[in-house]
Formats: sequence, structure tokens, C-alpha cells
Amino acid sequence: MNYYSITTFEGLPSNTVSAIKKDASGFIWFGTKVGLCRFDGCEVKTYPLLSEDDIWSIEELDNDTLLLGTVSGLKYFSRKANSTVKLDIPSTIVKSIRKTAESQFLVGTEAGLYLVVP
Repeated sequence: MNYYSITTFEGLPSNTVSAIKKDASGFIWFGTKVGLCRFDGCEVKTYPLLSEDDIWSIEELDNDTLLLGTVSGLKYFSRKANSTVKLDIPSTIVKSIRKTAESQFLVGTEAGLYLVVP
């Protein structure tokens, strides 16, 4: 078995990776202890806007928006605008996100399970 190691030496902001998601465009997104990054197969791009977030879960909502489960709650991340919006659910660690339908998703937290319909 062959493998390729991606660490802070290759550009990850942290060697602790909690979430991995491949999006519809083929990019691989990593949620780390200190933020979000994207891997295109050659290089790692980090997003300083999210450098203070410990990201536990990533889900693709549409061709622009990623949902991020963080220690501080649930966030929308716009890839086009490079901006985030925190969703209004009780402030708790979001450990799991699953899209169930177009613009509808389940959020697993330390305070229970939420069905979010924006």
C-alpha cells in the first residue's frame, strides 16, 4: 500500500485533522484543530478567517456553501465570498453534520440532535 503524508510541513495548519470532505468540484477539505484548509491534489490552501476554529465536521450544502461543525457551534462558510456566518442554534460543540435534503440537514451536538431547515 502506498500513501502520501500531508502535515504542517506541506501546509496543514495543524497535524490534528478531525474532518475530511470531498466536494462536488473534487477538492478535499480538512477541518483541523486550528482551522479549515483545502487540498487540490498538489497543494494545501488555508483559510486564515477560520484559524481560531477547531473544526469537527464538514458538509457541502451547495456549490458555494460548506457547513462547518466547530467547537463554538455551527457555521456557514461561503467559498466564493470567503466569509462565515454562525447559525443560531444553542452554543455547543457540533460533532456531526449530514445533509438530508436540499437545504435541510441534521446536526449532532453535545446538547442533542437538531434538524435545521434554513
